[in-house]
Amino acid sequence: MLTRRFLICLMVFSVTLMMSGCTVPEPELVRTVVSEQLVCKFDSRKIGSPLIYSPDSRRVAYIAEKAGEECAVIDGVAGKGYSSVHIDFRLFSPDSKRTAYRAVNYGENPPAGNKWFVVIDGEEGDEYQTADKVAFSPDSRHVAYMADGGVYLDRVQVKSPGATVCENNDILFSPDSEHLVYVVELNGKQSVVVDGVPGKQYDQIDTIVFSPDSKCLAYVAKTGDSWFVVVDGIPANAYDSIENIVFSPDSKHLAYIARVGSGRSARRFVVLDGVEGEQHESGNLANLAFSPDSNHLAYTFRGNPAYTSGRNPGIVIVDGEEREITESDVRHLLFSPDSKRLAYITSEFDWLPEPRYFIVVDGEKGKKYESIGDFSFSPDSKHVIYINIYGGKMFVVVDETEGKEYDFLSFTSVTPSAEELDINRIVFDSADRFHYLVKKGDSIYLVEETFKQDQR
Repeated sequence: MLTRRFLICLMVFSVTLMMSGCTVPEPELVRTVVSEQLVCKFDSRKIGSPLIYSPDSRRVAYIAEKAGEECAVIDGVAGKGYSSVHIDFRLFSPDSKRTAYRAVNYGENPPAGNKWFVVIDGEEGDEYQTADKVAFSPDSRHVAYMADGGVYLDRVQVKSPGATVCENNDILFSPDSEHLVYVVELNGKQSVVVDGVPGKQYDQIDTIVFSPDSKCLAYVAKTGDSWFVVVDGIPANAYDSIENIVFSPDSKHLAYIARVGSGRSARRFVVLDGVEGEQHESGNLANLAFSPDSNHLAYTFRGNPAYTSGRNPGIVIVDGEEREITESDVRHLLFSPDSKRLAYITSEFDWLPEPRYFIVVDGEKGKKYESIGDFSFSPDSKHVIYINIYGGKMFVVVDETEGKEYDFLSFTSVTPSAEELDINRIVFDSADRFHYLVKKGDSIYLVEETFKQDQR
């Protein structure tokens, strides 16, 4: 009898709740810090560079002073001292197990007397007069670099086509690690070299990209005043500028942003598989990105305040349609792994003295913070996670649930590049478990967390 009365009361309460317009609150997210493991200690007074993080966010490196010289300190272990050490976000291999960087000892009459070294896994190797552009292959098995006008692969000089290597261009491996690409210059002209074979010459070569399946190579080239994309050796239409060239994850599509005209007459648009999209006047297009399933293409547009009056909102465009309007610029446009959700970082009106930043997920604004660092979706696409930064402190936010406060670990540079931003310092180990690096005083710790929905 008691059970029957309870069920009737429960039904009446549910109907009353529905009629009152109330909704049952979402289950609370419960987070648990599983461990805080010491990675290394350091003396902040002797650090001579920003901190560098490994791709798996378990290792850290920086430059420090050592007996009047500079040395690379990796996981708290100081290497050999040199006059100068050069490290950047490419220091660690993609699998985070190896390291490579450049170092130099100055001569009496620099730069002629300088002695350069490429230090790979702690071994300095041969001496060079110059060294530049160190790169690991995606499978982490190979290291390539430029030295004395040539290209070296695993410390062996690559056969040269009789031209000078262009140090302004990067060395590039194909995603399958089977091909090595770089740019050379001969008689004032540049060409792309693939596996030692040079291609057609142009006045200038810019961005080079492989398709994810490694079967297609595309790059931006210039002849006279015209820029164009060359795909597998075939030039496409010419424009006044080209940027943000990207392949779809399935390697079937190629997109980039092109511009015609300049100043007030400038028009920018997206070119997808050779077809020009809608033209946008007097503004900037950016953040061109395919969804993981390759079925959607998104980018952002914002007018140039020098040529527009009043407010200057940003626009998020997905598959050619205006999806959302923002108050300011958009940073790091990101699709979820299942391609069904879209998120980005933006801010309040950027003319404010101290604009506040927030994450927008599926059109819904999150809480505003002083600054926001890395962000990503969980592997199951259900959660959004990011780092909030304020006054030298930081904490990780999962679906608006704030975590424990720590001292802030800075980016690898003051103004991180797009490539650096792609190195996410919050790494998921499973759908409900992740880790990241933090600073506590003069020590760096690896923090591991789990989270779950409280069903009570």
